[in-house]
Amino acid sequence: MTIFEISTAAVKTDKYGSKIYPLTKDEYDLLQKSIAEHGLYHPIIINQHGDVLDGHHRLKACQELGLEPEFEVKQFEDQLLEELFVIDTNVARRQLSDYQKGELLLSKKKPLLEMIAKQNMSLAGKGDKVLAPLERIVLATNYPNF
Repeated sequence: MTIFEISTAAVKTDKYGSKIYPLTKDEYDLLQKSIAEHGLYHPIIINQHGDVLDGHHRLKACQELGLEPEFEVKQFEDQLLEELFVIDTNVARRQLSDYQKGELLLSKKKPLLEMIAKQNMSLAGKGDKVLAPLERIVLATNYPNF
């Protein structure tokens, strides 16, 4: 893991901001207080283009506190894997209700099924086994129970 110091002005939050659930005011206030008292425990994860993948709320809190957070740059083989990472990291958040986690998982399943369908169509008539794309997705995402 490589940690970088990057100007927050170069970081963008709009690409995945709509895919995350906002914290309640109380949750956000607690987060901001924790960062003010103890600093940032985990770096903000961004892609190579400066889009925030994980840490939207932490970034906002740091900006409001006048702190420059550390960033980890994460690269993915394709856009789908990047989107799955964003969903996976948010599903793991403790503040989400079961309903919100379910919504995120359903939004994850649709692109996976679309990817499987495209890969199966590309295999048509080539004699490859039909489950190969699904197996590749499961291995690539480390998410066996989608």
